[in-house]
Amino acid sequence: MNDGMLAVHPSASAVRPRPPVDVRPGCRCLVVSDDPGLRRRIMAAAAACGWTCSDPGDAASLAAIGRGFQIVFIDLVRPPPGVAAADIAAAFAADRGTRVVACGASDRPDEEILARESGVSVYVPGVAPGPGLSTLVRALCR
Repeated sequence: MNDGMLAVHPSASAVRPRPPVDVRPGCRCLVVSDDPGLRRRIMAAAAACGWTCSDPGDAASLAAIGRGFQIVFIDLVRPPPGVAAADIAAAFAADRGTRVVACGASDRPDEEILARESGVSVYVPGVAPGPGLSTLVRALCR
């Protein structure tokens, strides 16, 4: 019976409010993905906003890259070899000065729960070429 109430999956966690992050032009962006097409699309959209982007490439480089990023895009579908995407998302999300964007698969709704539990700011179910990504990045610039 549907009594008009919204059902919430028992494993869903409450969204934790976070203070705004300064992501104006000149901010540092990190793209963590093993998908070269996704990296190129995100980095091009970010560069158009005046951001400086880094791409660690692998787990060893990611460990050495440090902190200080205002935006971190993490690919949950194809993270770099040796990278546990949810753990990396949680580590960057713990930094109050960083906004984490998790890129998941459009056919995996469970990834959003995992991403939210990791503390990400934005979950994107499927990142396709086109104006949608540019619109998202411009919105994050504000």
